[in-house]
Amino acid sequence: MNIQFGSTKLNYIDEGNGNATLLLMHGWCINKDYWRAQVDFLKNDYRCIAIDLPGFGQSTADRSNWTIEAYSRDLIEVIERLDLQNVILIAHSLAGSIALELMQKPHPGVRGIIGIDNFKTVGVTYTPEEYRQFDGMMKMLASDFRNAAPAFAENMLLHTTTPEAVSNRVKRDFAKADPGIGFSSLSNLLEYSMLEPAKLENLTCKLHLLNCNNSSTNIASLEKHCAQGVSLSEIAATSHYPMIEAPHRFNEALAKIIGEIEVA
Repeated sequence: MNIQFGSTKLNYIDEGNGNATLLLMHGWCINKDYWRAQVDFLKNDYRCIAIDLPGFGQSTADRSNWTIEAYSRDLIEVIERLDLQNVILIAHSLAGSIALELMQKPHPGVRGIIGIDNFKTVGVTYTPEEYRQFDGMMKMLASDFRNAAPAFAENMLLHTTTPEAVSNRVKRDFAKADPGIGFSSLSNLLEYSMLEPAKLENLTCKLHLLNCNNSSTNIASLEKHCAQGVSLSEIAATSHYPMIEAPHRFNEALAKIIGEIEVA
């Protein structure tokens, strides 16, 4: 399915029905198909909408502005044009920041947010060496995105125990991403991350997180900044992509959190 507003043509999956709508948003350089197992699992109880963010997958936009703020406006367009009510935002990686920005002015149609492997380093202070390593990675992405992006996935987001099929899928999708959009959106995400502590303080709903335990989540900082509270659930032994790496365990954990939001 497609929805068009202005120069933006957004492709999405819309399946199932229920009192709540799950709006599933993918992370950097991937696409809506990463949510296929979740849509199949949840569509008997919920309306499930999985979107390709503009510039990724099958969604397009004629613009040079690939910022978190621009993406949040895209989501508002989707919610309003499809007249979505009782929405739970399920946001992986990059999309967590997009959902956070959307909720800076609470939308009446949105009931809750579930972040998937994001907001882990809020309040973390990096060492000079870590900054140098990240700067070097950004320079490689700027000069040779198609080769550097898969290497970034392998070194930063995947795990030595990640199944080969999952690893190859992620690296292949990274290599296929538009270099300009990929680099611009990541650069803006890094800038936006500096604003996240203050943005979290503006949240008017509880932040629910389902994070992989391959790296720690700075829960103390989140508890400090999330005025309405934060709930952290963890899924073990996966990389940054638990929805495709361990779909059965992930689905069960996700459904539990959705249920908690519904009864809150």
